[in-house]
Amino acid sequence: IRSLERAARIMPAPIRRFAWRELVECYRAVGSEELAELAGKLGGTDDLQLRIALPCSPLTLDIDAPAWSQ
Repeated sequence: IRSLERAARIMPAPIRRFAWRELVECYRAVGSEELAELAGKLGGTDDLQLRIALPCSPLTLDIDAPAWSQ
């Protein structure tokens, strides 16, 4: 959880939103429903497309809005 929290604070907005979305289930798993709700709000509900450029080949991930946000 600590690494995702750090990413959620320091990364550019689209990646930050992805990290907040990933934290929702982490917070719920440890019983922090209030933090899960906050992370869900900060993560947003729209679909994201994350592009990762590797030195030798591009990689695209289509990330749909999580079911809990709809």
